[in-house]
Amino acid sequence: MNNQREKSRQEDLFPNVVGQYPAKRKFEFYINGFERTGIVPNILLTAPKGAGKTMLARAFARNLVIEDVEEIDDVLQDVIVPKRYFEFNCATIKNLRQFVEQIMVPYMQGGSKATFLFDECHMLPKKVMMALLTIINPNKNNLNTFSYEGSDIDIDFRKLTFHVSPLPSLKIYSLILLIVWKELISMITLMTN
Repeated sequence: MNNQREKSRQEDLFPNVVGQYPAKRKFEFYINGFERTGIVPNILLTAPKGAGKTMLARAFARNLVIEDVEEIDDVLQDVIVPKRYFEFNCATIKNLRQFVEQIMVPYMQGGSKATFLFDECHMLPKKVMMALLTIINPNKNNLNTFSYEGSDIDIDFRKLTFHVSPLPSLKIYSLILLIVWKELISMITLMTN
């Protein structure tokens, strides 16, 4: 009975995702945690190309709902909405300046509540990859500051959620796991069957 209830909850959370039960179970765990704490760990999605990493990340992001205030008919009202979702194909990010000016400043500053997917992150230039790893390196205060050319950008993990998706066979995958994310990131491996 408990297993049936678990699958029913997963069907509600991920109605368009077929199979992938181990990954959906882990994502459900993170959704439950988010509902209690408002915080989601940074997530590294690994699987071969075409396994559904991006689709699952999008479905997960739709389930990170927050209370917000919207103006409806000239009246401010409390509403429940998903956190904003931004998806970046890392092959289009060419240098650190572009990353800071076109992604960090407009989307990560100012108290925005959002989820970010950095897809194909193995394509990032080395300086950008190191900046991203620095940014998403959480601490016990759930806050981080990134300095660039004399400006500080505050990263608040109570408001921002990060997902990264490299191809698992590439060397950057090993670098990420061994150096920076050893104990800091939750890893979800998608089943390909």
